[in-house]
Amino acid sequence: MPNQLVTRGTTRSNLSALGITSHPVMKVFDFLNFTGSIAHLGNNTLPERRGLNRKPTVYTFFDDLGGKTGPDRELRTWERSWQDAGWNTRVLSLKMAEDHGKMSKMTSMLDSTGSKLNTYERMCFYRWVAMAHQTPREGGWMTDIDVLPLHIGTDEGIDLPFDGKFTCHAGNIPALMSGSKSEWNRMLRLLLDTWQYHEGYLSDMQLLGTVLSKYGREAAHIIPSMVEVYPGWVSKSIGKVDCRAYNKDIKVIHFSHASGKNAFFGGWLEAGVRKKYGNNTSFSVSNNGVLVTKNADGTAYEHIEGKVEHFDVVVDNEKFALHQIIGQNRGLLADLFMENVVKQCS
Repeated sequence: MPNQLVTRGTTRSNLSALGITSHPVMKVFDFLNFTGSIAHLGNNTLPERRGLNRKPTVYTFFDDLGGKTGPDRELRTWERSWQDAGWNTRVLSLKMAEDHGKMSKMTSMLDSTGSKLNTYERMCFYRWVAMAHQTPREGGWMTDIDVLPLHIGTDEGIDLPFDGKFTCHAGNIPALMSGSKSEWNRMLRLLLDTWQYHEGYLSDMQLLGTVLSKYGREAAHIIPSMVEVYPGWVSKSIGKVDCRAYNKDIKVIHFSHASGKNAFFGGWLEAGVRKKYGNNTSFSVSNNGVLVTKNADGTAYEHIEGKVEHFDVVVDNEKFALHQIIGQNRGLLADLFMENVVKQCS
């Protein structure tokens, strides 16, 4: 397989074949079965079966950066949603990665990038070390903090898919992943060993894409994007969930930054603001100075041509960029949408 990488500005001929993308909403690609091992992949041992009679545990990563930031509604929403679905939750942090044998190498690799990576991007790499170190021998599931359960069953948490072989459940987007402890450690080593081949923009998602592009089906099981993990706030009209998108095969919903515009177009942002501040709250949106309005029957917004980056939101005379107010309220908006998925799609 040609070694063409997941980068900004590089060719994508073999990436389209694999379905690997640099954008959080990916093209669907063929399912790749895990086969064999090669020298570069390290010890690819069969994991232990999870025949355990207990609640499964799902992991995410959050670090308060020494008290500089604290848990917000997004984290509380993640914990409550998974616990309500029958799972134990565990929030990993940077400290939980410190004693892993590969921690020093990871830090050295990150330091070698200089100022190219911000703190958030560095933390995304450290989550791989923390998970490899903290997960028990039988392994477990890890999600982004903005991934909430839909149709994933607790039985899948007890008996991992594909006997615990490492599985990417959203292509090269590390939104939902599973594997035994030995598999998490193998993937960590593979990420570090493949670093030297990566070109272009660096993030853990991009580097995972390089791994999958370079080694293909020998690296991991890969479930195509939007087969088990679907973007959040997909709607038929204002206030109406597109239930066809959230069928029984969708394990989780990913309320990513990239899907945030759906929160506006589906009316969830306006509904969320009124839920937070009251129904009498003043709410308006402008598009390059042109007021955004609703059509006659209130099912869609009008005057929304162009890029949403140019939209401004005014709430009780306070002005926000659209992406800013959505980002500040992602937990609230995810909560609201999940409530309506249950009401409208059950």
